[in-house]
Amino acid sequence: MKKKSVLPSRDQMYKLLTLYQDDISLVLNKEKKGKKEVKEEIVGEKEFILKSGSALSFTTNNLKSDEQDNFDEGNTENQSANKPKSKLGFNGKPIQFGRATKRIHIVKPLMKKLIRIKYIKGEESVYYSHLDVIRVFDKICKKTGIKIIYKQGKNPRPRISFAPPLNTGFLSKAEYMDFNLEISENESLMIKLNPLLPKGIRIINEKLIMEKTPSLSSNIEQNDYSITGFSKFNPQWISEFMEKNSVFIKRIKQDDEYDFNVRPFVKQMDWKNDTLTITVMAVENKMARVIEIIEALLPQEFFEPYKLTYIRTGQFVIENEIRKDPMEIVS
Repeated sequence: MKKKSVLPSRDQMYKLLTLYQDDISLVLNKEKKGKKEVKEEIVGEKEFILKSGSALSFTTNNLKSDEQDNFDEGNTENQSANKPKSKLGFNGKPIQFGRATKRIHIVKPLMKKLIRIKYIKGEESVYYSHLDVIRVFDKICKKTGIKIIYKQGKNPRPRISFAPPLNTGFLSKAEYMDFNLEISENESLMIKLNPLLPKGIRIINEKLIMEKTPSLSSNIEQNDYSITGFSKFNPQWISEFMEKNSVFIKRIKQDDEYDFNVRPFVKQMDWKNDTLTITVMAVENKMARVIEIIEALLPQEFFEPYKLTYIRTGQFVIENEIRKDPMEIVS
């Protein structure tokens, strides 16, 4: 009794034609599991092998299933001798069946490190506050699998130290931060974090701290700023300001108003190319705000602090009366 051939559907034939039109394997496999017979024969062009070794044959001779199914069981040994040694895939390599080899993941040992980074803050992130930036770095380190060391206590916090905080709404070309991490020897924060950081924040340098170094907030003594966007500015205001020994403004702290002298905090001030540059220095580990200095410099009718553009261009450590970048003193 002749067996009925199993023909592929129209969709199956279309997929077979598109996927296997360049396949050079011409083997028809019929597997037997339980009651199925095992037969193999080379049948001609346009043969297509399907799932788990079972096959649906498609030939140019209108699928002559009756002739193809009349295999002689006694000639199976001769037929197996004529079959190709290996089946080639699209890449020209033999097709391998069975389970794939297990991947061995080598876990690199983690080391506790103190790393200092330098990053910029552009226009896209100008309204990120100081706390927002801390949260951004904390979350992105968790996403990338970098383990930050936390302080011990009731409310553990990440051991991240910053330079003097940047005001909200300010741009910066030189911001610094120290990380206490557990990280492998050759991993780079700049490579791992930059693709995930929000627009406007980019790490431009990193350095490993090997020796004991003072904290950024206590070590940085001078900040440089450039301010643009003045509707009117008279360079004579700078000379009048610098000649004075004290210039007081009203400062409010916890609903208390008091007089605050901003003159000792200004080391240098200059006007050039419609840009005001100011060098602010620390006095007794304190610094004046740039907006307070602008308020003391300009007459009241020209004081429009929220229409100006503020950029922090540099932060410096003073060693032997020489200004140095915080990355230079790291060893």
